[in-house]
Amino acid sequence: MKDMRNPEREHWQPNARLPRHRHANSYIAVVLDGQYTEIGDRGRLQLTAGSAALHGPYESHWNHFGQRGADILNLHVESYLGWATSVAQISDPDLIVRVAEKDQREAVSCLMEMATPEPSRRTHWIDDVAADLLLDPTLRLERWAKAHGLAAETVSRVFGETFGISARRFRADIRVQRALRAIVATGDPLARVASDSGFSDQAHMTRAFRALTGTTPKAWRLNLRNSAMTPSRDWAHQGD
Repeated sequence: MKDMRNPEREHWQPNARLPRHRHANSYIAVVLDGQYTEIGDRGRLQLTAGSAALHGPYESHWNHFGQRGADILNLHVESYLGWATSVAQISDPDLIVRVAEKDQREAVSCLMEMATPEPSRRTHWIDDVAADLLLDPTLRLERWAKAHGLAAETVSRVFGETFGISARRFRADIRVQRALRAIVATGDPLARVASDSGFSDQAHMTRAFRALTGTTPKAWRLNLRNSAMTPSRDWAHQGD
């Protein structure tokens, strides 16, 4: 699991593949040059020069780089990354690089000011499956397949081939992601967080939460309070 607390400049060779991995910290990946596809807990993201991809703590993904490879700047986000929008476009990536060399916090603030949310791109029905699972982690593939005239076995196979994990594992991970966001963004009792996140009960959430993060929801919330971590604004609403 990678630690993203310091700015990190990366260069990836053409057609390189980065296996599925998980980051413990919130961060923003700024694409400076080239393009790549990121496939993970937020679905399939098509990223090009000027894209900024948002990641919350404990999210996982794998990357497939294009024919030109890619140059990427990773910026740690100290406040919790709870944006609903996964990707935005920034008008001056080089400015972000220059500012990050002196002050990473200021670079993140500068990025937020110039960010324009980018709508998701769905090029295959598997993108719709992922989007619907993100909206409803209790959704069963059998029900989705029947509603769309596809065989459940086909949907399951293509999902596994695309995301590198089963739909069952994908659902389990995004339920914990929903709980993470709710714990930060609300003061709701943990039993309600569990219900709203698609868990059968609080004990179910605690087991899944500990398996992914190594800690309990109660300890996570206490740690957030002690560190004064607060949600960042959704950049889809910067003009509000």
